[in-house]
Parts: sequence; structure tokens; C-alpha cells
Amino acid sequence: MLKFPVLEAKRNLFVQTLIKAYDITDDGLIQFLKQCTSEECDLYIHELQEALPYIFDFDFDWIDVPHEVSEDHAEGWNYFIVGAISVPSLLPYADQPTFIEFTRNIEVLTNTSCGNLIEFVYLPDSKIASSDDPVHSTFANQPGTFMIGMQDNGGLDINDTIEFLTELRDVNDSINSLVEGREL
Repeated sequence: MLKFPVLEAKRNLFVQTLIKAYDITDDGLIQFLKQCTSEECDLYIHELQEALPYIFDFDFDWIDVPHEVSEDHAEGWNYFIVGAISVPSLLPYADQPTFIEFTRNIEVLTNTSCGNLIEFVYLPDSKIASSDDPVHSTFANQPGTFMIGMQDNGGLDINDTIEFLTELRDVNDSINSLVEGREL
């Protein structure tokens, strides 16, 4: 008799339900859902480090977020910086006047009804970049870098997480278009 753990079967059914409910056809997002949905059928945006390689087709490097920057943004707002990435293939475009407008068009901001927020922003165009604190401004003024931030007032639901990841997949397409010379 074939033995298949109940939790694994439940997780697989949950993932298939998500794929159908959200009409997900993107292979990267489907692979992420299969790999990162827990046996308890939870999908946490906090595990973004695991998601981005499935979502982004371009090369990127994780960059260190200075402790001071993380701490200053966490106080009182339940906001934390999930991570920051550098996209080396964008560096040739960073000095072009239309590049900032391009980055504003790919910014992702997902507000939820629970007061939660997830955002993907171009660091040199962020509020952190205009800080008087040299640690903050040095961190944020690195060309070709993006930050993922999150304000969590009690958890993000699966709908918000899927919406955010789907929008990030659109960002992937925009960045690939630019890098391949089809845009800007």
C-alpha cells in the first residue's frame, strides 16, 4: 500500500488550490509555492530570501542592511527591512535621466486591510536616501539597489502574499526588458 503523509497531501492540495484560485501560470511562482509552503499550509513573506530566486530571473546579490538602519525603522512601527538586493546589470543605466522614472514605475506597494504593508522600492529614491544620518544615506544611495520592507501588525494573509509575489514577478519582467535593451 502506498503511504503518503497526510500533512504532505494537505499541503499539495493547498498549493494546487492556490494555483487554480489565483490563475498562476508562472513556473517560478509555482515552484516557490511548492517549495516554500509549510506542511501547516502557511506561506510567510518573512521567508523572502527563499522566494526571490524563484521570482527573479536576473542575477542579484543580497546586500547587508546596517543594524542601525534596521533598528531605526523598526521602532514603534512594527516595520522591518526584510532584505535589500543589488542588481549589477542595472548599473550601466543608473546615471541615465529616465532611469529614476523607470524605477518609480516598478515600485510595489501592497497595503492590506489589517494595517499591514509590504513594499519593494528603489533605495536611492527612498526616504532613507535623503536621511541626514550618514549610515542611512550611504546604505540607501547605492545605485542599482532595492529594498523590501514590511510593516506587520499581526500577520499577512495568503492573498496579500500572493499579490505581492505576483507584482514582483511583473517587476522581474520590467527589469529583464531593460537589461535586454527593450526599454528605457
